[in-house]
Amino acid sequence: MISIIYIWLFSFAQDGVPFKPDAEFELKMDYQFKTRTANQYRVDFTEPSQSRSGPLPHLTLLLKVLKAGKDETRLRITNNLGEQMINRKLKEGLVIQLEAGFTDDLKDRTGPHEFTVYFLSDKKDKLSKIVIRVERDGTFLVNEHVRGKL
Repeated sequence: MISIIYIWLFSFAQDGVPFKPDAEFELKMDYQFKTRTANQYRVDFTEPSQSRSGPLPHLTLLLKVLKAGKDETRLRITNNLGEQMINRKLKEGLVIQLEAGFTDDLKDRTGPHEFTVYFLSDKKDKLSKIVIRVERDGTFLVNEHVRGKL
């Protein structure tokens, strides 16, 4: 009984918006090797990873909305830095490509490491969400469930 209460409370984590059920979306990870573009106007001697040349592992997330919930009309994606990344009209079958970034940056926290997908009503009320997070050890979580390791 206590575990049921814990799961119910955890599903409304922090902002009171419930997690979108796993059966209503599909999330795929696309790994590619990309070359980091160096900022030619800035030299940072504390960041040796920026001076590396050659391809590095880069993560792109592919989110497919299988089923839109009742009254869900918009999709908004924000990161843990408070930046809005995507804001679109929602329809079933919609595929969103989200550039998460280089895997080292995700683990080292040098950029965004958590992405929240909000499903909104016409009045911009948050109806459900998907939280995607990468831990420091590379653990990949979707709605607080482990989905792999980078």
